[in-house]
Formats: sequence, structure tokens, C-alpha cells
Amino acid sequence: MDKEKMSEKIAEKVFQRLNELSVQIPYVKTLFVALIKYTILGELEAMEKREKEQTQKEVWQQEEPGVDY
Repeated sequence: MDKEKMSEKIAEKVFQRLNELSVQIPYVKTLFVALIKYTILGELEAMEKREKEQTQKEVWQQEEPGVDY
């Protein structure tokens, strides 16, 4: 499942919970879903970036042991 679909699915679940709490204004769903979706996408992208940086550090440490990156 790609990041966008996954974040949209999570956003939908969050909104379902908000609906249960009586947040039932029609346009609010669109706003919440968009906000949550892009917040989650941002977090996923940040996680990927950190993983890539960590992987690169590990590669550099293997190439040049003893040097702290």
C-alpha cells in the first residue's frame, strides 16, 4: 500500500471516531481528512529521510571506520 492510500485510510478512521463524538458538519470531514492525510504523509516522508540518512551513515562508517558522521 502506498503512503498516500495508507495515510488516507488512517485519516478516515480518525474521522469515523470524530463522527462518533458528534462532529458531523459536512465540510469538516474534508478538512480533517486533508489535514490528517498530509500530516501523516509528512511524517512518513520524514521517517524515510531519517532512514536514508542512517543508511548513508552506516555505509560511510563501513567505508571509513572510526570516523563519526
